[in-house]
Amino acid sequence: GKGGYRGIEALGVLKADVDDLGYLMSCGIEERRFTISRLATLSRQLNLFFTLHLPYLLQTDEKNGFNEIYTVFAGGDDLFLIGPWNSVIRLAGVLRERFAEYVCSNPVIHFSAGISLHKPHIPIRRLAESAEASLEKSKANRDVKTGREKDSVTVFSETMFWDEFARIIELGEKIEDWIEKGWVNNAMLYRLNEFIRMSGKEKHIRERGEATLNAVDCIKWRALLGYSAERNVGKDLSAEQREDAIREFSRSAGWLEEYGSRFKVALWHVLYNHR
Repeated sequence: GKGGYRGIEALGVLKADVDDLGYLMSCGIEERRFTISRLATLSRQLNLFFTLHLPYLLQTDEKNGFNEIYTVFAGGDDLFLIGPWNSVIRLAGVLRERFAEYVCSNPVIHFSAGISLHKPHIPIRRLAESAEASLEKSKANRDVKTGREKDSVTVFSETMFWDEFARIIELGEKIEDWIEKGWVNNAMLYRLNEFIRMSGKEKHIRERGEATLNAVDCIKWRALLGYSAERNVGKDLSAEQREDAIREFSRSAGWLEEYGSRFKVALWHVLYNHR
């Protein structure tokens, strides 16, 4: 854009397609209302979202940098886009919202996406393969407790449902706010990244139900997070302001409990923007 880019120089590659399209086409119209013209209209309307609405969004939205995103392919029920990595991640969330509006918030019509990040000059075939692998992870996502499946996005190798993605991106905005207020520096954020790694390892151990003595060292992340907060958060603030900053930062422990390693999507988004 005119103001240039902030953070790491990397390309974001987005691949996405509508979930269970075959099922939608075969069962999406009740039998007594099924006609060839209605089926053709359903197919045409899905195609128009990707061939008309998406290009218009990319051409007109300069605020989010969407005009810098290049369309390799968009049509039918899928798309393949390349652009600045942070713009691509923002676009993914916006597309999900726009598509939900387009299908009148029908809960059974949704799409999944895969996002991969790369250094410039990588051959496009490798870009496509990496994004396709991320998309396949999204398509395979399933919550065994609720039976919910697909309707997901994979970014930074973490897979989550779209509503989780939206909440996690909002948490990244909170971290940005901490930086602007001078509560935390990059060193503290890198410590938080280590706590994310430890919490993910702990979750894996609990799920498997077995651990070595060396492996259980990861359960110390809660105590270490609290200790680091007391020592490092808001060091240049007044006593009262610092107490508020530590209390706010300590909320991240709850976010780790809820999202585990998926929370790194919020943190890495911020870290990459500040490098």
